[in-house]
Amino acid sequence: MTLQGTYTFAIGGNDALAVGVLLIREDGSIVGRDQGDLHYGGSAAIDSSTGWITLDLISDVLVQGPAPQDLPHARHYTLHFPPDFGGGSPVNVDTPPGPVHVMVHRTSDDYAPAALHGFTIQVRQEEDSKTLEPGFSRSNP
Repeated sequence: MTLQGTYTFAIGGNDALAVGVLLIREDGSIVGRDQGDLHYGGSAAIDSSTGWITLDLISDVLVQGPAPQDLPHARHYTLHFPPDFGGGSPVNVDTPPGPVHVMVHRTSDDYAPAALHGFTIQVRQEEDSKTLEPGFSRSNP
């Protein structure tokens, strides 16, 4: 089994929220970006006896302070997933800011450019949008 392909990911926790795209190449190397334009790199491997997947990731983090420049800082994560990334089910990961849930899911290779060049998320607000109740909104016809 090969991991080569394009994957979406979502990270959620008390101090984290991110969605992004990872591209795993034939040699197992990883490149990716998230909605905050943070870059991800690293490698992916499958344990041939169990099917478990290990992602060894490095992400750049901008440390913002009172000085006018942002200082780049890298964070390293080693994540373990059941075969097929658990079908996209959340995996709990302890990180320095606190625990997060990570979900990874195979997606169309049409999204591969987002892993290389980045992407943006646009929140759309309709002029005539009507909220029926909290959590429920009118669907577009």
